[in-house]
Amino acid sequence: MRYGARTVKLSGRALRIIAVVLVALGVASAVAAIVVNSITSRSWADRSETVAGTVVDVRESSSGDLTPTYCVIVRYSVAGMQYSLESSHCSSDRPELGDKMTVRYNPADPGDGVIESWVSRWLFIVMLSVFGLGFIAAGGMAYLAARSMPRASGGPPRYGPAPGYGQPSFPAALPGAVGLERGAVDMLAARVEQAYQALAAGQRPPLTSLELTQTQLLPALGQAVGYDRQIVETYLASARSFLQQAESRYR
Repeated sequence: MRYGARTVKLSGRALRIIAVVLVALGVASAVAAIVVNSITSRSWADRSETVAGTVVDVRESSSGDLTPTYCVIVRYSVAGMQYSLESSHCSSDRPELGDKMTVRYNPADPGDGVIESWVSRWLFIVMLSVFGLGFIAAGGMAYLAARSMPRASGGPPRYGPAPGYGQPSFPAALPGAVGLERGAVDMLAARVEQAYQALAAGQRPPLTSLELTQTQLLPALGQAVGYDRQIVETYLASARSFLQQAESRYR
């Protein structure tokens, strides 16, 4: 979505929520179509009766190059009284004068009737079902889009703690080896994890791969036991590689 010059990026979590909402709306629409149609049809069927009607007029309607449609006027008789009504839905099939059609009418008011047809019986449920299927399809597309988004961790590296799995705990350097100063490594690892959390939320990371490359880690001073250099460097290399890939989305 674009607002002016600013682009809003949806995270995978947001897309999954949207997918669930859309699918729920789709299912609700389909269920509502079935329930409402069942209730209204049963109510009308219980308080109405049917009678045979005769087509007494056919009216043609056309617009430009479109196929013409035909609306009919049907006359029917109830208790010796003549009534007529015009079809509420037109058809591309032209009926003939004298054709018989079933009319369902209200016994309390015989002039209140409808011509029984597939359209009058199923149009409402079909429309709601189509809307429901549209919501479900949109939800499926949102879910697939969320699945296709790269995850923050990018998978664990071959050696050492994996960025994106929380603040790592590095092993101490082996006896006789010069380790890296613990405080500086912990601070840098915390910034790496903040960058991964920002990416997981669909935000620009506060740490760039260039900043990570330019950061110099000092060896532990004196008798202090530092972190294992190889493990730390492997961790930072994995983080730098993933940040470089992620930065291409924000250029």
